Amino acid sequence: MKELVFNKSSVKEEMIHKGFHKVQNILKQLKSGHELDSTIVLFIDSKLNLLQKFLDDAQKYYQSDVMPLNFEKPEALEKINSYVEKKTNGKIKAPLDNIDPMTVMMITNTVFFKGSWEHAFNVDQTREEDFHVDENTVVKVQMMSRKRRVSHGLYT
Repeated sequence: MKELVFNKSSVKEEMIHKGFHKVQNILKQLKSGHELDSTIVLFIDSKLNLLQKFLDDAQKYYQSDVMPLNFEKPEALEKINSYVEKKTNGKIKAPLDNIDPMTVMMITNTVFFKGSWEHAFNVDQTREEDFHVDENTVVKVQMMSRKRRVSHGLYT
């Protein structure tokens, strides 16, 4: 599992939130012909009583929706899967096959992107390779790669 770690003694929490908010706004400014739909939703157990500041910050900085849900009921799974399918234009169907009934909150992020490459891959260099779905499942898929020098860095 990968995670972002911030040194809160040198970076204030407010700045972290503002940084993520800025990144979201940059991503929304796409070239014409590109589509990006990114959403965050907090599915929260109806019995859970969260601080209003948490809910306000989720909306203010991450444009998150908050949806009350009873995770103990079977329709909770259907509602989450339906939400993800809709937000990914049908590309991701039923990502969850069960929910632990002890769940009290689930943060779901969906990203749908459609665009064209600035530098397209050479179709002749496409080849079939193994794709590891999980520890026990390997499927053959078409793969592309390119070696190229690129510059990268963080911008403020």
